[in-house]
Amino acid sequence: MTNAPSKDIKALLVTAGLATGDIKLGRLPESGNDKVIAIKDTGGFPPNPAFLIDNPTVQILIRGNKQDYSVTYTLARLIIDALLGLPKQTVNGTVYIGIWMQSDIIPLGYDESQRPMFSLNFRLVREPASGTYRTQG
Repeated sequence: MTNAPSKDIKALLVTAGLATGDIKLGRLPESGNDKVIAIKDTGGFPPNPAFLIDNPTVQILIRGNKQDYSVTYTLARLIIDALLGLPKQTVNGTVYIGIWMQSDIIPLGYDESQRPMFSLNFRLVREPASGTYRTQG
């Protein structure tokens, strides 16, 4: 069974040593640690049934410590450096062909606790598990 893309991206960030704070899947928690990364599955592009390739997308939300804009921005840049342009590899049993950004770093301002927030959006290309009617591209 193929994992949610967010789970695989979390594994890549942990491997890259970027799990210095919490990494959550699905949503950014309102309470808890100030410094947190949340990875959300955001749909993606429809697959072509003639090819064994999926095109999901993920959004990575980064929240920093109170009034710590520069450090939080740097973490966003480190996440980009860890993911963008990765060579073809298998993550948690799913083959990833490539990872591309859909835009540059998006500053989201500060939350009600004066913690800076940023968003990163990535397009993924991966090969789902075999056993479907689709064929290898």
